[in-house]
Amino acid sequence: MAWEHTLPESKLRYEAAAQAVVAESRRTVKQPAGSRLCGAAVAAMATNQTLDYVVQNARGDAECCSRLMWMAEYLARKGVLLGTYASVSDWRTGERLTIEGNPNRLELEVKWRGSPSVIGVDSETVVGQLHWVFWDGEHVRDPSPESPSLRPISDYAGKIVDIYPLTYILDEAQ
Repeated sequence: MAWEHTLPESKLRYEAAAQAVVAESRRTVKQPAGSRLCGAAVAAMATNQTLDYVVQNARGDAECCSRLMWMAEYLARKGVLLGTYASVSDWRTGERLTIEGNPNRLELEVKWRGSPSVIGVDSETVVGQLHWVFWDGEHVRDPSPESPSLRPISDYAGKIVDIYPLTYILDEAQ
């Protein structure tokens, strides 16, 4: 019986230590102006690599990791799994779900704070195009060269299309 009580506590300590290591090592990686490398920049942030490294080691060349399957493949090889996504739009109609209440606050009904995630948002520069950003558990790290490096999630209220929580399964990813 004593073991059942200590297991959750040790798991919590491990998760807290892992999150601390991940948070300390994060930096915002910017994509080159005019490029379609936002996905590669997000993959670089998720794996603590450089943009050049990701471009050389993932599919897509000039659009490296711009497609979700390319990003998922690269991340999996680096020990990072994309979770089941949460879509904030109705895939059948394309209609965006609305968030009522305070427009400066985004509330999700899932445990998300503290969990790194890949987020697809409406592009601020190209109408109708998806843009990838990285949620480090506290801030959004936007690879766009025109955006501040760290942004609050509230900046993206009404613009989030998909959220893919990340699970780190190998030490090299951190």
